[in-house]
Amino acid sequence: MSTKSKKYIFTILVCALLAVLTIIIIGYMEHSRQISSNSKNPVDLARLENNYKKNAKLIFNDFIQLTDGKDITLEQIKQIKARLLDLKVPADYKEFHIKLLLAIVKMENYLDNKNSTDKEESRKIISQTKLANPWINN
Repeated sequence: MSTKSKKYIFTILVCALLAVLTIIIIGYMEHSRQISSNSKNPVDLARLENNYKKNAKLIFNDFIQLTDGKDITLEQIKQIKARLLDLKVPADYKEFHIKLLLAIVKMENYLDNKNSTDKEESRKIISQTKLANPWINN
């Protein structure tokens, strides 16, 4: 065989090898994409929202009831805060969640430092949050 024929065969073999490698890589990428899309659990947004609202109302009301009482302790506030932080928050309720958390932290600071300003700010945040979120009263 001539040198020209050898170069031609070599070029064909390299092209065939590249084609096979391309097919293998594309197949692997497609397979990986299918596995990752199958493993993602779709979130039931309506269920998430209903669950959040139910639990957030309980926490909100427990916090109000606790702060209206005289025998409030730092440990009780920390337990309420932990319950709130355990919730999965739908996007539409993030602002409410943050405000409630801020009110709880302010009350926690009041109990820790006995600064009455923190207690007043906590109550103010709760009042504003209650007005801005009528669903909490139902």
